[in-house]
Amino acid sequence: MIPVLYDGWPLLHFPESPEALHLLAILALSPSEVQLLVAFPDSPPAWLPENAQPCIHHAPDTLWGRFFWEQFWLPRLTRKLGASLLHLTSPFPPLFSPVPVLLSPAGYTSNPLNTQASFTRQKLPFADRLRQSFARGGFTSLAAILWPTDLPTPVSTPRLIPLPPIVHPGFTSTSNATFPGLPETYILYHGPAEQSDLRRLLDAWSWASASIGATHPLLLLGLSEEARVGLEPLLAEYDLGDTVRPLPQLNPLQVPSVYRQCAALFHPAPISPWAGSLQHALACGLPIVAAENPLSDALVGPAGYLVKGGDPRALAAALITVVIEEHISTSLSALANKRTSGWSSLDFSLALLQVYRVIASRR
Repeated sequence: MIPVLYDGWPLLHFPESPEALHLLAILALSPSEVQLLVAFPDSPPAWLPENAQPCIHHAPDTLWGRFFWEQFWLPRLTRKLGASLLHLTSPFPPLFSPVPVLLSPAGYTSNPLNTQASFTRQKLPFADRLRQSFARGGFTSLAAILWPTDLPTPVSTPRLIPLPPIVHPGFTSTSNATFPGLPETYILYHGPAEQSDLRRLLDAWSWASASIGATHPLLLLGLSEEARVGLEPLLAEYDLGDTVRPLPQLNPLQVPSVYRQCAALFHPAPISPWAGSLQHALACGLPIVAAENPLSDALVGPAGYLVKGGDPRALAAALITVVIEEHISTSLSALANKRTSGWSSLDFSLALLQVYRVIASRR
């Protein structure tokens, strides 16, 4: 058995995020030769997979709490629990670790392997700046960065290991389970929710809402409490009525049902290398309208309506077309299914086990 410690902070505090959904996928698909140890800063969620062993060390849900969690408590827990490896899905590795650290970068950023980009983007609280500064140092000592094979390889990135793309099995299930209380038809947004992200989204939706908003409202999934507070004045400013509706926080195992019930995914934002909304929409065979960039182009290709430059009017026109023109929606769905037909949970599981074996043997 190879004991591997995983960071369960996203599962507890951001359960609908790419970081959490990718960790759930790893836990669901991890081979039996791996002992799954999941560190939590508080009591674990009831929906944690039965094969995962929760390990609790209490830490406050604050910026300082997460900084000390990532930089001090996770490394100490690896030693206490006898873990051979530390596997992260958030790009904030510890500066020092007694065991090799692996990163599967998940999350929405224009440059998922460069914390300097987010560090200099805006004036941040001191605890956040310190957290990102330590993480930049931690990147230099990572044992491996696991990267999906369907995305272009970042240049000048040492220790990068390609793995087959996967999503949590719930997104590829043929289950007819539905999530109650949703509109009969709707557009789904499941992405970053900073003020700039929400403005970009509403800029585009404001051009589409008059045509399709009454029959296909825009539902926002995965918003934090802070994002919900920031959304309210924006909705008043844009005067979009009830055509935009934030969903309550969901159990992540319910998220696939929300995807399968929607008419299309709308994503005028950066993508996540692992477990982003584009990957989940492809796995569910959904029509996609998104902003074009090198990663989205490589991932989606002809299976989505990608708009260059993220122009709001062009994004709105693409979304209206997908909703109104049924033959285009059907064609995109078929191409999405074809795009993911080669995704194999077994291939991912075997490849991940091999990575674990090789890196654990270097200790």
